Amino acid sequence: MANAKREAIAPTSGYATAQCRIATNTGWVATSQAGIVGNKRFAVLDHAYLTLIATSLYACPMSWANGDIAASKQHLRALSKGRRAALDERRRADYSQLIVERLLIAPQMRTVNSVMAYCSFGDELDTSALLSGLLASGKTLLLPRMESERAGRHADATDKQEHSFLQPYKVVDLENDLQTGMWGIRQPMPDRCPRFEADAIELIIMPGLAFTPQGDRLGYGRGYYDRLLSTIPAKKRPWLIAGAFETQIFASIPVERHDQHVHCIATEKRQLYCDQEL
Repeated sequence: MANAKREAIAPTSGYATAQCRIATNTGWVATSQAGIVGNKRFAVLDHAYLTLIATSLYACPMSWANGDIAASKQHLRALSKGRRAALDERRRADYSQLIVERLLIAPQMRTVNSVMAYCSFGDELDTSALLSGLLASGKTLLLPRMESERAGRHADATDKQEHSFLQPYKVVDLENDLQTGMWGIRQPMPDRCPRFEADAIELIIMPGLAFTPQGDRLGYGRGYYDRLLSTIPAKKRPWLIAGAFETQIFASIPVERHDQHVHCIATEKRQLYCDQEL
């Protein structure tokens, strides 16, 4: 659909502020709500996103332009999850290997000792080789554990209504130091792993659903990493890098003031340097 053309029609209220219809070389295919790809208008079918070009650009609703950032983020999360889930098992494994190789040689890795990573789950990129590689290279490997404050003490976070947070722990044995926690994610066992202070972390490998080449990040929406980083003084802030499939890279994403910006992103195709200081 690279040669698609657009025809604006009467504005409407609701999901978007205008309507348009999309045409291809074979004729008109739909009349639907309007939106934006970057700074260009596009159309979406039945409130689902329609990508006009076979690239990593995405369609965002015009409600984003009108300030409905929360709704736009939810739409983009659904889109990115769908793209990621569309990767077959073999491609996901091959791409994960390439991404891990790039993460391990990221320029920020050269000068740090303590690295906080994460255990992947579902159809995320497989981080198992990343964790092994960090230990093999002599890094201090830190993994987050979901905890909550109950009766003045830290405990496992099992109730979504409780105030929960990420607590880093030092891990040295991937086979015996981890257990299954919330959402089936492997996390450190506190009786085997020592706690690690957040302001001593030198680099964090951030999970995420969507990123831009400029380093904007869209997470899962629970704000765990935003809250963790908010506890660290500015002068002690760690490097933030991320690994993602190329299909998770977008031209732009809706961001808010508290959203964290990453310095570097590795995909199966390229290494994106998002910080001008590098």
